[in-house]
Amino acid sequence: MDPATEARRLFTLQEANALLPRVRTLVSQTQAHATRLTELQRRLQSFREQKRQGQHAVEGEAGLVQEALGEGNRIGAELREAVESLVALGCELKDVQTGLVDFPALREGRIVYLCWRLGEDDIRYWHELDSGFAGRQPL
Repeated sequence: MDPATEARRLFTLQEANALLPRVRTLVSQTQAHATRLTELQRRLQSFREQKRQGQHAVEGEAGLVQEALGEGNRIGAELREAVESLVALGCELKDVQTGLVDFPALREGRIVYLCWRLGEDDIRYWHELDSGFAGRQPL
């Protein structure tokens, strides 16, 4: 076992399920922040396209761009904070869009992941470290 694996927090099913209310909140926040960043990126990209096509500047455009960039920085910081909070709990956010979270656990003498996805009431699946979501198996 490598040192990174040894230092990892291992959860029992009960411990992981007990964290789900907090994890749900944090995953929902990451999804909301990611959606807002995507929308902001689209707005900025649209603005760039208009400029490339030679459309004239709108009044106060520099201020609008600065405001959008500031908003992006703020949202990015909030997103990082939510992800760091998940990491501090000991779980691993695997996919922001689907809200997929893994909890390292010991099963039959080896480390595996307890697997949960936003929308599920509790943890009902596990998978090997290298198999990912496709390898989910019922507990």
